[in-house]
Amino acid sequence: MTTKKKDRKRKKAGSAPGTLQHVGEKRNEVARIIVTEYNADELSERELHSGQIVMPPADSGTVTWYHIYGVHDETLIGQIGQIFNIHGLVLEDILDTMSRSKYENYGSYLFFILKMVQPDSILSHVQTENISIIVGPHYLLSFQEGEHDIFQPIRERLNAKKSTMRTFGPDYLAYTLLDLIIDHYLTVIDRLDERIDEIDEQLLMEVTPQTLPALYQVKKRAMVLQNIFSPHKNVITELLRDETDLFSKQFELYLRDVNDHINQINESIIHVRETVMVMLDIYLSLVSNKMNNVMKFLTIIATIFIPLTFLAGIYGMNFKYMPELDWPWSYPLLLLVMVTTALVMLAYFRRKGWL
Repeated sequence: MTTKKKDRKRKKAGSAPGTLQHVGEKRNEVARIIVTEYNADELSERELHSGQIVMPPADSGTVTWYHIYGVHDETLIGQIGQIFNIHGLVLEDILDTMSRSKYENYGSYLFFILKMVQPDSILSHVQTENISIIVGPHYLLSFQEGEHDIFQPIRERLNAKKSTMRTFGPDYLAYTLLDLIIDHYLTVIDRLDERIDEIDEQLLMEVTPQTLPALYQVKKRAMVLQNIFSPHKNVITELLRDETDLFSKQFELYLRDVNDHINQINESIIHVRETVMVMLDIYLSLVSNKMNNVMKFLTIIATIFIPLTFLAGIYGMNFKYMPELDWPWSYPLLLLVMVTTALVMLAYFRRKGWL
């Protein structure tokens, strides 16, 4: 099976920088905005319309998290850009769902793009979703393509009684979102490992025509996954190196833990690819060995029949004077010689270990 091809809209060549044009899979659903406001003691969550978005006051003592479902709404993205004074190039990147993962510091806010992989899609096709995050001094904006709530575990942690998350600012919220996105890849790797184990068990029992396509499928998924995931390493590395007041140094240890997960995932992807290559070698060796056994069996059969064919050929000649033809026991004697010859050759082959 191959990666699914979707009806995608691409940016026109020669467009001016900062042009607000959605790039990616065509969608018709209405974009939704969920705003979550919280501090150490209180939390509120509600859905907004596009005209209700406002810049939260800096002295409110709360963190405001705007989560936008559906980045195909160019008008909505433009309105958010005006309200939060977001650079046009950032808005262009948010609308471009085919852009690579990256991190940029715009002074008054930090901008992230990460790709999230759906674990359930990895064995049929690699389904990714661009997640854009903007971290301000007292607010956070997150954008996703689809309608499903990928950050539901984070919301549950925020809604928990005496949640420590609510005592921190938007930088810690950004860390939890980054960590959740990266951890999704661990689930994907587990799915690939399970598939490899299934193929390995099948390979040890019997080599079938379906084994080779299955191995190439896993190999292709691992290659695509590596291309998608590789830029995430630079995102966390650049954030750790960046001297910004928008991300507290007290969370540097948490970011290093995310960086360790990234290294682990990269190593796991490489391990998957190497394992598949080893299994391909084993498969080819088993197929070759099976073919050699078939050829060996056919060669032994042909070798046994060579002298028998020789004898049959001699007495199949149309000479007039062949005295053996007049003997009454010539036919059974010839059959006895043929059977004896075959048995002697079989015994010899077995003694040599060829059978």
